[in-house]
Amino acid sequence: MLAIGIAILIFIIWNLTWLVFVNFKYKPYTETVPKDKYGTYHIVGSEGYNFNVKKPDYLSLTGNLGSVAPDDICSLIIWLKVFGGYKYGLRIQDNSGGYDIMVDSNGNPIRLDSQSNEEFEKTVEIIRKNKVSIQKIFDKVNSQWDLS
Repeated sequence: MLAIGIAILIFIIWNLTWLVFVNFKYKPYTETVPKDKYGTYHIVGSEGYNFNVKKPDYLSLTGNLGSVAPDDICSLIIWLKVFGGYKYGLRIQDNSGGYDIMVDSNGNPIRLDSQSNEEFEKTVEIIRKNKVSIQKIFDKVNSQWDLS
């Protein structure tokens, strides 16, 4: 019986810890991106850029911030790290297809361990060709949320 009581207590503590963490961690982002009529955190900002906040699902710690350019060529997703900081991913759409690229906070590609030299060079070229769009979406995101 004691084991069941301890398990229930641990479950309650974990739930409360998760609830406080999620609400505290995501509050600065949901304050600038309120819920829409469908209950999701989404707005269309200046110049047609879309911004959204995805809080972590129940008992998960992984949520994200997102932005999509009005021309749908460039999308940026930002994962909040549990102990501070961010991870960034770009989605670039062009005539030859779509590319998902991990980048640093300046939009420079991050080489993944699994990438060959040829794959990474192609990633660098895609970033170079789309540098203006990438810089603009980073600027918009940084003006929407203080990510410094």
